[in-house]
Amino acid sequence: MTSDPLDLQGIDYVEFYVSNARQAAHFYRTALGLRPVAYAGLETGVRDRASWVLARRNIRFVLTAPLLPDPRDPIAAHIARHGDGVHDMAALEGTQRQRLVVRVVFNQQDDLVRVVHARAPSS
Repeated sequence: MTSDPLDLQGIDYVEFYVSNARQAAHFYRTALGLRPVAYAGLETGVRDRASWVLARRNIRFVLTAPLLPDPRDPIAAHIARHGDGVHDMAALEGTQRQRLVVRVVFNQQDDLVRVVHARAPSS
């Protein structure tokens, strides 16, 4: 019997880059029943982005939008090129429940998606 090389036990969070974080948060709250648990934006001293964290049971969605449509901003550039979508996620992996960060990387030259895994140090 072979072991599963990607032994995911659950998902900690999924971060989406979206054009309008407030509108996306309203949709996920209304359609999926997620509840808002955190916010970062101008009111909290964050000057370049707005992020809403919504949760339900054991999963959290982070909805992040740029505050200005500046093409030099990495979030705005990502949305302009690829549209709204998943930017990264963190999953619980293995029996020791270590955090495994899975980052989606877009190659600008060939439009291929690369997935990079990075394990956080165990505590």
